[in-house]
Amino acid sequence: MALDLAAFLSSLVQNYGLAGLLFASIIANASLFLPLPIDILVFLLGTTKFFNPFFIAIAAALGAVVGESVGYVVGLGGHRLIGRVAQESIEKIEEFREKIKTFGMLFIIGFAFVPFPFDLIGIASGMIKYDWKRFALAVFIGKFFRYTLIAFAGFYGLEFLAKIFVV
Repeated sequence: MALDLAAFLSSLVQNYGLAGLLFASIIANASLFLPLPIDILVFLLGTTKFFNPFFIAIAAALGAVVGESVGYVVGLGGHRLIGRVAQESIEKIEEFREKIKTFGMLFIIGFAFVPFPFDLIGIASGMIKYDWKRFALAVFIGKFFRYTLIAFAGFYGLEFLAKIFVV
């Protein structure tokens, strides 16, 4: 099933370019607790050198904002909607709620940037009714920087990033 969905996301990007990437990113980021290969698609689209890496990152990040909002909405429903989630996930969500209350957008940006299952952050943000506009902006910023690095890695090759980050 996940392999079929990954192939479908790949075909969206191949057939529709940036618009396909936007929709693929929505789907990949909306799937709660099911990691889908959007990073690979961003990298591969960068290798085509057909699109500017910044436009690739913008399309993927906008899709991520819409997709990650699913977790936020689930969180608005509180524990009733996530009652089937394992106890350890609920404990992690509680921990994230406190971190979001303390660090706000910086915490969300940081976790949107790293390869981490972001769904728990979205759920926790919704549970505390964190301002959706701030949530969306933080997701966009974190995902934009993440996808920019990935798209540039595809566009210029991994050697380019190694030159930037290795002193």
